[in-house]
Amino acid sequence: MSMTFTRDLDPLTHSGLELEDPAKDLRGREALDRDGGSVGTVTELLIDPTLRIPRLAVVESSGGLLGMGKKQHLVPFEAIGQDDGKQVRISRRKDEILAEPEYHATEGEEEELQYAQAYQAYGIRPYWEAENQPL
Repeated sequence: MSMTFTRDLDPLTHSGLELEDPAKDLRGREALDRDGGSVGTVTELLIDPTLRIPRLAVVESSGGLLGMGKKQHLVPFEAIGQDDGKQVRISRRKDEILAEPEYHATEGEEEELQYAQAYQAYGIRPYWEAENQPL
């Protein structure tokens, strides 16, 4: 049996949905790099609306003076480890995370391209490829 996995993800905050596992709601947690340095905050989760599972986290980097210059980056959920309820750790160095293209919410193919770029940057096979493989 083959399942179809959507690349049409919804921001959890505005979806009206709840996660299948509420413990995976990382919004508001400080995001640390692999060495423990602060990268920013998880501000949003992009979820599969059918399965109600997070696929990507939106991490907003700390801005400079008065918060100016904040940027958002996509991080595949598979690249996020250790969660102590206040902080999560991303499996990359801060400079690697912040060097990735900035995330801008959009729609359609442009949005999907950003998802694909995030998975490629982390060297993780995208869920829509990995989970559609025959058993």
